[in-house]
Amino acid sequence: MSKAEEYIERYVYDVTRRLPQEQRADIEKELRTLIDDMLSARTGGNEPSEADVCAVLKELGRPQELAAKYRGTKRFLIGPDYYDIYWLVLKIVLCATAFGLVVSLIVASVTTPPQNAFSMAAQTFGGIIAGLVQAFGFVTIAFALAERFSTKTPEGLKWEPKDLPPVPPANKKDVVTIKPAEPIVGLIFGVIGLVIFNAIPWILGYVTAAEGMVSIPVFNLDVLRSLLPLIDLMIGLGMLKDMLRLAAGRYTVKVSVAIALLNVAILVLNIVIFLPPAIWNAGFLSSLYAATGIALFASEGAKVFWMALPTVVVVLGTVGYVTDTGVTLYRGAHGSALFGMQTIEK
Repeated sequence: MSKAEEYIERYVYDVTRRLPQEQRADIEKELRTLIDDMLSARTGGNEPSEADVCAVLKELGRPQELAAKYRGTKRFLIGPDYYDIYWLVLKIVLCATAFGLVVSLIVASVTTPPQNAFSMAAQTFGGIIAGLVQAFGFVTIAFALAERFSTKTPEGLKWEPKDLPPVPPANKKDVVTIKPAEPIVGLIFGVIGLVIFNAIPWILGYVTAAEGMVSIPVFNLDVLRSLLPLIDLMIGLGMLKDMLRLAAGRYTVKVSVAIALLNVAILVLNIVIFLPPAIWNAGFLSSLYAATGIALFASEGAKVFWMALPTVVVVLGTVGYVTDTGVTLYRGAHGSALFGMQTIEK
């Protein structure tokens, strides 16, 4: 395949991947016909050169803008570079936030019943609306800042066909392509984590006792509240990592290095927050024994395990983040090799 033909393939791929699945085949056919007509008009039916192809593609405009025209919609606060991934992330975060808030408010109402039905309704709807507004603001501000400080070519300025992403080889997509399911699940769990740690941390430790369900928090709630900014930052960095994966769509050196740096920051926070024993409830085992009467909770083995738990949590987290970093860097390097080191050359 010549360089000119490669540019056409990459341009068509970059436009159609931004469109709904059901529109892609028809628009791809229409776009190829349009490019052929423009090239024929430019060259008089002769074989187009690389310069001719580049000129025609630049005349058509940036793939983000052309895809937006095909969709027939206008975007303002979030531009075409980020709008599709922004809308996907926003829907995920809002749904996860609403679900988490409903669950937390139901649990809170059961454990601490409101004085009357009106109070319960006001608390429920007020909490959900406030949470959704905060989630909307967080995601929108994050993407607005990403667009504001992005190193990509701003809308309206010059761009070059060499900047187009390559078409992933069909037999290598599993290596370098980031499937949306993984970061989507990560975002959902991130939102649930934020809801739990900020609204109902005492739910982490419910047990069944003779008098019913009893809350015996795993964490020292006073210490946990003092560490909430660090906990929220750690969860937020994890969600940012998942947003980056969703936005990129494939592993490159830049994406992999960014994820690796985020993993390092998350790992440091994980150690700072969960390794010191102060955050853990020192009376957890004795409270469990008192509530359930199970002798195991008063045994020496249980005490040894509880003392080792902070180290176990940190070690497991370290193994997970180191493994994720290694796999991500490998895929980024492998993806760059597959595509002729295009990412590094940029």
